[in-house]
Amino acid sequence: MSDTKTKMILSATGFFRGSSKNCLFSRLNPSLFVLIVFFSLSGCGKDEGIPAYLYVPEFSLTTTTMQGTDSHNITDVWVYNGLNLLGIYELPAHFPILEEGEHRIIVLAGIKINGVSSTRTAYPFFQADTFNLTLQRGKTDTLLPSIRYLSSAVFSMHEDFELSEGFSMMQRTTDAAEVFEGNASGLLIATDTAETIAVSNAAYVIPFTTDAVFLEMNYKNNHIFEVGIKAFIGAQEFSFYKITVPPRADWNKLYVNFTPEIRQVQADNYRIYFRAVPDMPADSVKILFDNLKLIYGGI
Repeated sequence: MSDTKTKMILSATGFFRGSSKNCLFSRLNPSLFVLIVFFSLSGCGKDEGIPAYLYVPEFSLTTTTMQGTDSHNITDVWVYNGLNLLGIYELPAHFPILEEGEHRIIVLAGIKINGVSSTRTAYPFFQADTFNLTLQRGKTDTLLPSIRYLSSAVFSMHEDFELSEGFSMMQRTTDAAEVFEGNASGLLIATDTAETIAVSNAAYVIPFTTDAVFLEMNYKNNHIFEVGIKAFIGAQEFSFYKITVPPRADWNKLYVNFTPEIRQVQADNYRIYFRAVPDMPADSVKILFDNLKLIYGGI
């Protein structure tokens, strides 16, 4: 689907209502999944007959060299019949649809904002995918959405640690047990005596009026750490804590929403930071990063 049509859907369905200064992400409580299924099935009575079904196992993401990794953590599918929302479903999704005949089904890739299950949204930087289907009651159509980033998505940062560490208090590791993909990942340099704050070497200019700002990050850690952003106005520096990330034995991906922080202060530029206060010997702390992407853009 084209970027223009995707933006039309996002706008019309209320993902970003109002002016560019009022970015309202759709929040979905897990209990609403139950309600969606309940209301879908409640119509399957004698009058409605047998529903058609859709099955969406997963999304595939295609990227360019400049956009970096195609790894993602798409957890949900947002399903539309034209501009009418049919439901939001966790993947893999198999659900009824009380329609038959020719229909244009549009799907958007859903993520958990900051990794929190109660704050879900259709990721604003992914294109939608469209399927022209002939729905038949009792039949299941399988959809395999293939998506790309919107052309309007601006990649301020794309750090894969292949050539440099990109952050203070961080070093490249080429240990195969510590690398997510490629030849290297980033390892936080922890100290025994004090907190460790790793700050991006580069400063990023982000328009104050941009619709959305997200940090994508692959990570694996045996110690908690914080994620935040620093704003610089002249000689002044302001730090905005965002989230605390608990230990995770396997590699995971987060989508960290920095839109509110960018809106809070109109800074000259910004830097991403990670903070850890070790409660174990420093040489035992393993906080690993890969594929850091700071993305902004208009929706």
